[in-house]
Amino acid sequence: MGIAQTNNSYNPVTNLPHDIVIEQALISTLIDQNSAIDDVAGWLTSEHFWEPLHGDLYELIVDLRSSAQSITIITIKPHLEALKEYDQELEGGAWGYLTRLAATSMMPASVAKDYARDIVRLSLRRRCIQDAEDFIKNAHLLPRDKNVVDLVGEMGAKLTSFMSELQGEDTTEFDANDVIREIIQRLEAGRPTDNPPITTGLHDFDKLTGGLRRNEFYLVAGRPSMGKSGFGISMAMKMARRGFGQYFISLEMTADRVFQRCLSELAYSRDHPIEYSRIDQWDVSETEISRLKDATARLTQELPFTVNQQAAPTVIDIEAACRRMKRAMERRGQSLDVVWIDYLGLIRPTSTYAGSKYAETTEVSNQLMAMAKRLGVAVVCLAQLSRQVEQRDEKRPRLSDLRDSGSLEQDADTILFVYRDEYYIEREKPGTFSSVENEADWDATMSSAKNKLELIAAKQRNGPTRTLSLFFDVASNFVGDLSE
Repeated sequence: MGIAQTNNSYNPVTNLPHDIVIEQALISTLIDQNSAIDDVAGWLTSEHFWEPLHGDLYELIVDLRSSAQSITIITIKPHLEALKEYDQELEGGAWGYLTRLAATSMMPASVAKDYARDIVRLSLRRRCIQDAEDFIKNAHLLPRDKNVVDLVGEMGAKLTSFMSELQGEDTTEFDANDVIREIIQRLEAGRPTDNPPITTGLHDFDKLTGGLRRNEFYLVAGRPSMGKSGFGISMAMKMARRGFGQYFISLEMTADRVFQRCLSELAYSRDHPIEYSRIDQWDVSETEISRLKDATARLTQELPFTVNQQAAPTVIDIEAACRRMKRAMERRGQSLDVVWIDYLGLIRPTSTYAGSKYAETTEVSNQLMAMAKRLGVAVVCLAQLSRQVEQRDEKRPRLSDLRDSGSLEQDADTILFVYRDEYYIEREKPGTFSSVENEADWDATMSSAKNKLELIAAKQRNGPTRTLSLFFDVASNFVGDLSE
């Protein structure tokens, strides 16, 4: 008939994986069971088919369905004029081929999704093979003065594209009656949901956010010196103390700097804090060394907390590291619950949108949002706001400060801004010629702002938007409830 038969063997370029029989079965099922078209039309495209005729027939069937027509071989026949190019190679032309397909259909509509999934998977396998061969060829031909990182980045972008296409086949439909019934049953029984909140133990923060949720993407943003890293490390420590697995990916600080802050946080006492700068400079007393040893024992033996130090990774690199850590923690009987990334601006985008900062940030943001769902973890990404905040009198961040940051505002489930009035007041300290009255006013203002962090919940898909005041000892990397 001029159409190749089933072949799943592998020979580079010439014999790519495909299954004509499944393609034929899907086309005949869609003609016989029109309702099945709605199950696959949203994610299966004509380009997924190996045989061009099948792709054209599928596209024709979907078009007829979208115009609310009943699909039979009779209603399709008037539209076969566009497929005349196949008449020479098929016995009886496209019409004869279509009637033979329709005559073989005896499958229920429920099998259409399985057929379509197989067709998509075979299509992606073909693309992987073809792109891999291009990758090998380009690696051989890469000039010596070109950076191999760009070549790897291009391959990474293609892999990301594959993952996006797979989302269609991974989509699951839920019946409203079943889901709502389960919610009511859980409420009546007082049982937690399948996605219980990841709490910190801080009353005010947990009440505002409801705790972090797996599968969600969080953005914590602020200007330099506002305490983004400190906030992140302290919150990670608090969640780890409650048994929630934490993976802190540091793209800016070295691992030893992160652990110094962890020790300072774990050993914290409001009366006798141990600043992490003193740990770095070995400026600690014998008593403080004893406290730090106790903190070290807790950190290394009890808390599910790991630091990953990387330099300019892509999201693909980050996700691969997270998958390895998730498997390692599961082997230890733990779970990976939260991934922290410090910070967004140091994640390397692929070369797909090179030259457009907006598009590059959008790409990274989209990938982080998808990563949270693929891994089943909460992803918290720290981000630095631009200098435009400093150009206005009111320094508190707002959502409009993300206007030029790609689709961050849309992608993030929750956006938290960190702000410390103390930082700005400190820089307004009266000079030598200031009056005593002015200095007294400054002292009073500084005292009221000392050790206070404003956490501005600018966006929450499932919660209120308001500002929360927390206690924050910046030098000791400790966050707590203000009322403590």
